[in-house]
Amino acid sequence: PTTHPKIKAYAAAVATPLDARRLWPFVGARQNMDNLRKSLEQMGLTGLPDSQLRNFRVKDHTQNATFAANLAKAQTANPTGKINVPVIEVTGTYDDIAMSGILAYKERVRAISKSGAKPVPADIHRLYQVEGVWHISVEDDAIPGFQYTMSQMGLDRAVQDQLTVGGTYIPTVREAIEHLDRWVSNGKTPPPDQTVKSREALKSSTGKP
Repeated sequence: PTTHPKIKAYAAAVATPLDARRLWPFVGARQNMDNLRKSLEQMGLTGLPDSQLRNFRVKDHTQNATFAANLAKAQTANPTGKINVPVIEVTGTYDDIAMSGILAYKERVRAISKSGAKPVPADIHRLYQVEGVWHISVEDDAIPGFQYTMSQMGLDRAVQDQLTVGGTYIPTVREAIEHLDRWVSNGKTPPPDQTVKSREALKSSTGKP
């Protein structure tokens, strides 16, 4: 049930509403131990048993010199949040593939701006979220391919059909592009960060579209 602690914990971890859970089996099943093993091997960790992969913690492997060096390199080179040009992001609130990373990016932009480490203010970044939309919109021509994959995974037709009724972010993307053009070309500030319903116009700082 939605009230189960583990369901709540997963929703919090991936930063999506509990209503998005009908799509979790499709995304979650694609994140398997083989993928994790390959990623860690590229970082220098090889031969880990399944038990360590299931409970993987970075702190348990810092004695591995290659892994530690690659990790330090990745952290040092991390450009996340260090923006130099106006940026507008549009995402669906059901996007458990990317939502937690997008929110973390936004927080890093704010943190860098507050720290004074970056002279460009957080005001050159906008995040617009569209309620109930996954990382593809209902008009996306990739949907039949996703539905076929879901059928091969054993997910029933009701779950597959959720991809076709989830809503669209395309109108919001088009509006964001127009705002970005006016922002860059004429210095006209776009609406503040906000969450809108599918096909709902973005609102200005005064609350009007």
